[in-house]
Amino acid sequence: MRKTVQILFTCSLALMVVGLLDTSDAHARKQYRDAMNKAYPELTKKHGTGKEGKKNLSCKVCHPGKTKKKRNDYGAALGKALGKKNEKDEDKLKKAFEKIAKEKSSKDKEKTFGELIKDNKLPGSDKEAK
Repeated sequence: MRKTVQILFTCSLALMVVGLLDTSDAHARKQYRDAMNKAYPELTKKHGTGKEGKKNLSCKVCHPGKTKKKRNDYGAALGKALGKKNEKDEDKLKKAFEKIAKEKSSKDKEKTFGELIKDNKLPGSDKEAK
């Protein structure tokens, strides 16, 4: 009986720890950043952070502030285009980038996301999408 209680306690504790470690809503989307760096090398060169040759676009392409739960208009459009949460397929990411490139940006209402990127400007606004 004592052994059974110990096993149940250990299993319960393990499940609690796994539950606490699950940050699926807040973890970085490295694959998004990598796909974007690859798709838009000039944008990465201008706005990327890190050492030369190892530059990466930052989270602010899709997120307006420090909290990554909020998205700007570009991040919201990307999320809508992907549909699936945490997409890992690079081809699907690239297709989503191409699809939303045609949408108007709230940053510059005269230009699309694609036009801003072509001008080496970050496509998303500094405000949370509505």
